[in-house]
Amino acid sequence: MSSKKNLLTIVLSLLLLGIGVFVIVYGGMTLTKDIGKSNQVVSKEKAQQTLQDTYNDITVKKNKPRKALVDIKKSSVKDSLPDISKFSVQVQNSTTEFIEIFSSPEKAGPRKDGWLIEIAKDFNNAGIKVKGLLNSLIIYNQIYLF
Repeated sequence: MSSKKNLLTIVLSLLLLGIGVFVIVYGGMTLTKDIGKSNQVVSKEKAQQTLQDTYNDITVKKNKPRKALVDIKKSSVKDSLPDISKFSVQVQNSTTEFIEIFSSPEKAGPRKDGWLIEIAKDFNNAGIKVKGLLNSLIIYNQIYLF
């Protein structure tokens, strides 16, 4: 009987200790949640009110659609592309089957900006085949040559 009483005392003591620690931690967090925050930090209610005020200030106006002339003439995509000779070749293709890539100087430029050039050279040296044909890449830098 004495061991049951001791066990019950230990269990109740641990339970009360756990509840006490929980109350202290929760109370401490609740009391100190605003310490160190500036006046700029807003509460949830103030943020919702500010958002609602902003939403109320938005007005939507429906304009009458304007009519314009539309040219339905078929245009060639080829005509809209710039002349390929105006771009500098950064990596030359090494096969008759190749993929053309136009890139900005940030990816196909000199020194550290030339990561795409390094990748293309590695690809061309790897001897990649598609449907039994060797393929390579040609990289153009999108800076116009005048």
